[in-house]
Amino acid sequence: MKKTTKILIVEDNPAELLILEKAIQKALPDIQIDKVSDGIKCLDYLYETDILPACMLLDLNLPDQDGRAVLKMLQVSEELSKLNVIVLTGSEDPEDKVYCNRLGIKGYFLKSLVYHDFSQLIERIKQLIA
Repeated sequence: MKKTTKILIVEDNPAELLILEKAIQKALPDIQIDKVSDGIKCLDYLYETDILPACMLLDLNLPDQDGRAVLKMLQVSEELSKLNVIVLTGSEDPEDKVYCNRLGIKGYFLKSLVYHDFSQLIERIKQLIA
């Protein structure tokens, strides 16, 4: 079966990326998962892809260009501003959450390396790609 719905994960930590990818693959085996490791690669991917992802999981603390800057840049494009973005971060700063919500994110989740803690995140992804 060809995977037509895709998710973009923007994460620079290989261990966290692996756990997240496995959780998504287990819950949503027909989803194509694309990955980039920083904000610049994320924007390049989004501007160059033929089919936008149904959902993007975005870390805030990235090298080169952080997730906050990526969110701001998405607002410049009418098409990209409609992208379903879920922030997945280690930041517990309430101002980060307020800032991201102002820029139209669809969810804000704190990172955890515990596999079963991804259940709420997976449910939110399912809602967004349905």
